[in-house]
This record gives sequence, C-alpha cells and structure tokens, in this order.
Amino acid sequence: MFSTRGMIVLFVFALGALSAAFAPLSGLVVLTDGLLSAAVLLGAIGWGAWPAVWLGHARRPLAQQATLAAGLGLGVVSSIVLALGVAGMLTSAIAWGLIAIGGACGLSRVYFACRAPRATEVASAGGVARDAHHPGKRAGSWEVGFPLAALILLLVPASVAFFAATLPPGAVWNEEARGYDALEYHLQTPREYFQSGRITFLPHNVYASFPQQMEMLYLLLMHMAGGPYEAAIAAQLLHAMLGALAVVVLAAWAPEGVGAWVAALAFGSVPWIAYLGALAYVECGLLLYAALAGTMAIECVRFEKPAGWRLTATVGLCAGLAGGCKYTALVLIVVA
Repeated sequence: MFSTRGMIVLFVFALGALSAAFAPLSGLVVLTDGLLSAAVLLGAIGWGAWPAVWLGHARRPLAQQATLAAGLGLGVVSSIVLALGVAGMLTSAIAWGLIAIGGACGLSRVYFACRAPRATEVASAGGVARDAHHPGKRAGSWEVGFPLAALILLLVPASVAFFAATLPPGAVWNEEARGYDALEYHLQTPREYFQSGRITFLPHNVYASFPQQMEMLYLLLMHMAGGPYEAAIAAQLLHAMLGALAVVVLAAWAPEGVGAWVAALAFGSVPWIAYLGALAYVECGLLLYAALAGTMAIECVRFEKPAGWRLTATVGLCAGLAGGCKYTALVLIVVA
C-alpha cells in the first residue's frame, strides 16, 4: 500500500520521466532555472514560517503549515524587494542574502518544531481538529485506487505546464498572443527596474502602475540570475510552482482521505491552470492566496464558537496579498 507521501514522491518522479520522454532538454532547464525558482519558494517558506506561528498556526498539519508559510513568506519577500528597489539598494548579493535569511529562519523553525511534543490534533486559531494518523485503520482499495488515479490524471496538466514553462517567453499559446501580458509588463516592468537600478514610475507603461507583488518576485529572480533574460524561464517556472502549490492548499484543507484528492483533481485538472501557469503571469499567485483565504474563511464560519482574531487576521492578510497580485482580486476575493 502506498502512503500519501509515497504517492506524491511517485508523482514527482513520474512527472520528470514523462517530461524527459517528450522533451529531454526540459529536464536540464528545470535543473538550472528551476533551482532558482525553488530557492525563492523555499526561502519564502522560511520567511513565512515564524509569522505563521505567531498567527497561531503552529499545531496545524505539516502541509497546512508549509503552504501557509509559503503564502505569507512570498508576501514578506515581495514587500522587502519593493522597499529595497524603491531605495535603489537591491543587488545580486542582497537578493541572495534574502534567500539565505529565509533559509535560516526556516531551519530554525524546523529545529524548534522537532523539539516540541508531537501533537495529534490541531487546536489552533479556531481551526478544525484533525488526526495526523489513524493507527490500526487499513485503507480500502477505493482509498488507495482513487488517489493513484487522481495523480495519474494530474500528470497531464502538470506535464503541459512545466514543459511549456521551460520554453522561452513568447514561444507558446497563440490564443494568448504568445504571452503578450508577460512580454508587455509582467516581465518588462521588472526588466526596466533592473536596468535602471531602482524601482521608479514608468510613465510610458500604464500596467506598471498595477499591483506588483508577483513582479517583485520576478525582479528578485533577475538579480539572483544576473539579468532579465537569464531569469525569464525561472519566472515562468515559479509561476507554475505557485499553481501547483494552490492545488496542495486545497488538498491540505479538504477533508482527509478521498475528499482531499477530489479537491486536488477538481482544481488541478482545470485546463486554464496549466495554460496560464506556464507563463510569467500573476494568476497562480492570486489563486494561491484565494485558496488560503477561502479555506480559512470557511473555518471562521464552520464552528459555533467565534473564530479567534489570529485566524481572522490570517484570512485578511491572504486576501490582501491576493489583491497585491492582481487588482481584480480586491472585488473577487477581498469584498467577496
């Protein structure tokens, strides 16, 4: 019988094998540009690990803690990059320093978590209590077969998204004008910030006045990689990773067992996720925060007792960060 973690590991290897079979060179791209994207994501998890604790989520299941830490950390990192960029102080060394600090924060959180007593239930921030394990309970064929089937089905959109993300910007999706938005402003505005040495007003590009949270992450990648062209594919891979992370969020907060896989399959199989996820856009960041805010908002109203202020604050932060990705989220998520 496969455990959930075992099936996820199997999925990752299968994704790599499938991608390598159809496009062998894509694996080399992932091992280079993808490592930059992974470094940003892991550094962000470190930056968000302690804020998640301070907001009362220390006793949640690991998947919930990690995804929430990633969301909060990405917001923290974007804000720091914005402040440093406006001050003209963002450099390659400082960019890598931000990742290193995040890594140190994450390791310290892991250290203290390992020393703390292992809890079997969640009782934080008004959240739902969930058992981490069910000793003595044997999984039925349906409980094993459905997750395996879901992972196999999710291989298709995941392979499409990550393969397309390894191609140069502007190479795919004629219906999306070959990623016009990325070429016009999602990558163009950070490129101009990088080349000017600071974040400043761009009067010739109205889109530069839109919310810039994801663009700040792309700017960070440009400083880490050494230039706009060197970071272009890494930016696409980071966006695809956030789409995958949104799938994990929904699975982590769904009822345990088959329900979690139903949530992952229902969201992850939407063609638009893989279609836009392969581009250096902002939608996957918005969806990540929408998933975090929505799932925890449900917790706020699910129980008879009032939700704690920390859970409510977390919902508000995630909703606000969604608005930082795209202004339409101010209506679609914050107001809703």
